[in-house]
Amino acid sequence: MPHMATIAKLKLVYLVALVILIIFSSTEAEYRSFNNAQLSSDCTCYPVNKDFNETITDAVNKDCRKCYVFSYNFTLDQNWAANVWISSKNASQHKPLLIVVRESLSVMSFQVPQTFDGNSFSEVNHTLCPLANYFDKELKASKQDIFVEISSQSDNFVGFEMKMVKDHDFVIVKEKSLTFNITPSQPRVMQYNMEKDLRAVRIEAQSSDESCMILAIQNIQCPFYDSEQTVEHSGFYQTLMKQSGIAITKETFSLGRLYIVLILKPSNADCIECCHTASVKQQYSKEVTVTIVPAITDEEYYEAVFGAFGFYIVIYLFSFIICIFLFVKHRRNTAESKTVDVESPTIQNYGTSSESEGSESSSDLDNRSLNDVAGRRSPISLDETDIDTLPDASVDKNVVRTKPILFVSDLSRKNEKHLSERSKVYSWNLLTIAIFYGLPVIQLVYINQRIVNLTGNQDLCYYNFLCSHQVWVFSDFNHVYSNLGYVMLGILFLMLVCRRESQDKSYMKDRCRAGQMELTGLPHHYGLMYAMGWALIMEGVLSASYHVCPNRANFQFDTAFMYVIATIYMLKLYQSRHPDITAKSHTTWTVLSIVVIIGVGGVLKGGTILWLFFVFAHVIATFLVSAKIYYMGRCKFNRGLFARIRQAIKLDMAAQSYSPQYTGRFVVLGVAVLLNLAADLFGLIKQPENFGAFLLGIFIMNLLLYLIYYTIMKIRYGEHIRWIPFMYMVLAFFCWGVALYFFLAKNTSWQVTPAESRERNKHCIILNFFDHHDIWHFISSCALFFSFMVLFTLDDDLISTPRNRIIVF
Repeated sequence: MPHMATIAKLKLVYLVALVILIIFSSTEAEYRSFNNAQLSSDCTCYPVNKDFNETITDAVNKDCRKCYVFSYNFTLDQNWAANVWISSKNASQHKPLLIVVRESLSVMSFQVPQTFDGNSFSEVNHTLCPLANYFDKELKASKQDIFVEISSQSDNFVGFEMKMVKDHDFVIVKEKSLTFNITPSQPRVMQYNMEKDLRAVRIEAQSSDESCMILAIQNIQCPFYDSEQTVEHSGFYQTLMKQSGIAITKETFSLGRLYIVLILKPSNADCIECCHTASVKQQYSKEVTVTIVPAITDEEYYEAVFGAFGFYIVIYLFSFIICIFLFVKHRRNTAESKTVDVESPTIQNYGTSSESEGSESSSDLDNRSLNDVAGRRSPISLDETDIDTLPDASVDKNVVRTKPILFVSDLSRKNEKHLSERSKVYSWNLLTIAIFYGLPVIQLVYINQRIVNLTGNQDLCYYNFLCSHQVWVFSDFNHVYSNLGYVMLGILFLMLVCRRESQDKSYMKDRCRAGQMELTGLPHHYGLMYAMGWALIMEGVLSASYHVCPNRANFQFDTAFMYVIATIYMLKLYQSRHPDITAKSHTTWTVLSIVVIIGVGGVLKGGTILWLFFVFAHVIATFLVSAKIYYMGRCKFNRGLFARIRQAIKLDMAAQSYSPQYTGRFVVLGVAVLLNLAADLFGLIKQPENFGAFLLGIFIMNLLLYLIYYTIMKIRYGEHIRWIPFMYMVLAFFCWGVALYFFLAKNTSWQVTPAESRERNKHCIILNFFDHHDIWHFISSCALFFSFMVLFTLDDDLISTPRNRIIVF
């Protein structure tokens, strides 16, 4: 029994111990459960309500995430956007903070820090796309939540600061400037809703520093693209440093609603011409001011378009009035001209048939007196009693053209019809070249414009973005349209040439009926005149094509026909008194093609080697042309050239004759050669960046030199300059002076990067539509037209003067 009692006691103790152990274990489990529950409430992603504009300071690691929720009352006319800002000083690139932002219709994720080109930015800012811009028809005014989850894979706690802000400057209005500070990790997004009364606006961005940034315009959609990697996916974008702008019409984006995105690039490498390591700098912040400027109204648009057209209509009326005046004056002088008794000397034709009838013997040509030249008696007598005559003195070219003093009749001996047809070849060849050159140009710029419109990359074209107006498919319509003057004035010049040609034919018929068979005035071969008119038209077409999308690849479109105009002008001026020895069409176009090739090579390649090649070629060409002009085309360039030069030097030394045979020509050509050599030396030393402009300058220099010389010699030999050519001279010089002023005020430059080119952009100065370069187009087209009219009317005083009395110079 005692033993049984002991066993019973032991069982009781065992049971009590077991109960105590169970109670203890239960208590410990509850304690641990309580502690775990307490830990879970701190580190599990249970959303914590936070207020907007509240600064949140916290930390996370790989076992501890944080979640926050921001609530607001959504309305369909909401005019603000949420902006989330996070900063972490101890987050690393390898163990960054991972942020996920969720709304009812979208999710966005990013990390802190963000790294660009090896530089880390610990502050990141992003704007959330407003829910109203998702255009969800089921979305109504209601309470909405923004969830933010922050995590990290770091073993240690990573501290951070976060703030959710209501950006009340998100919607910008016209003529209001807003200034923002942006960094590569903190882009800025704004929304603009174009007012109903506006046709177009220009979004302008300005800054005081030269940091490289992107200005982008995107359609209203969600999400928007606010990073350098995604900005190309929508809308238009461009690089800039200090200033730029993008013109937008209401039709460009739906209902004229758009986003404006500002992104700072991590370095300035994309905005500078030279990308050496020393010139590339890292960028950390930039202050930018954005302004919405009303671009142009419909009334201003039509006023500018029809105003420019009306300006050229005035020139048409001006020319029409002058034509009427000259017609009336001609009718009054018809009777007097019919009573003029003129001689009819022989016009020999170097062995070809002559169209002149009733001509005198060839000896009469050499018996002419030069007493009428400038009112002085010539020191050279051509009387047969003073000199011996040869049978071929008036037939052989080498005899006629080597006379000390020449008259137009000496250099107009070839068949008139043949010379006229050869002159017309210029215009036909020019039209052929224009078609084959112009069509690929138009195709190319059309493709360029489509690429700009499809990709939105506005760095492809060098526009003046502060004065560019988008019309139809043209991003820069005003610079295309302002070339209208070249086309209209070219057509006007062709009409005037056609009128003059018809008058000349009628005049010659009247003389024939009156029995006056002598050829008077300068030979009228209008082929070069027609070529000048077509060249002026093509200059307008190609310049307009260039301005569709001006860039480094198509620069030659704008200047190619300027070379043609300058060359044809000089040829026509020379042809006036040297009709028999004018260069042939195919030779001229071959030389011009070489010039264009050199111009393209000088712009694309450049360098000392190319400049040396150009100078060498130009010097050789200068001396060859000078020799041709000096010897009136009778200098042959073949293997015996140097032997003939050596023989001529020996003969001159033996005769002790060191003065030039043709003093006047020698002096003028000497001045021209020296000026060209000086230009070559300047180009070789300075090596200007714009090789094309330098080359065109040489053409213009020679043209002006020859025109001035021609005018001076005309006055010297007693020929009169009538009031009409004098008026055109004054108008031409005035227009060229004004035009050059506006040309030098360059608004763009394709020789630098697009961003650097935009530093030169300027606002419109006339009718809120045209800028400096447009004025250059207007005035230069007038200057070219008036210059053509100077050549066209300069020798009108000689129309009744026999050719054997018109001196050659």
